[in-house]
Amino acid sequence: MEQADPVSGGAIRMDIPSTVFSVSGIYTIDTMNATKRIIVREEVWADLSSMREPGMTFSELIEGMLEHEKKRRLVEDIKRIQETEELVEISL
Repeated sequence: MEQADPVSGGAIRMDIPSTVFSVSGIYTIDTMNATKRIIVREEVWADLSSMREPGMTFSELIEGMLEHEKKRRLVEDIKRIQETEELVEISL
């Protein structure tokens, strides 16, 4: 299904998750295969493409970038706490 993009006026493809029907009539929605589109500028696309390893999907690249950012924020929070908070040693 395509829909007009309110920002660019171009078409956006809307992918709908597949539905699987069983013999008993119960259905499930396969959300693992749902596709979302993210609009990026040409230079961002080029930068992302250059960061991918052979055979790597954009989803895998973004997952790795998110994991890296989460770790960076954790380290930043730990450093901030160590520098600003008074820590008390607890004997076990």
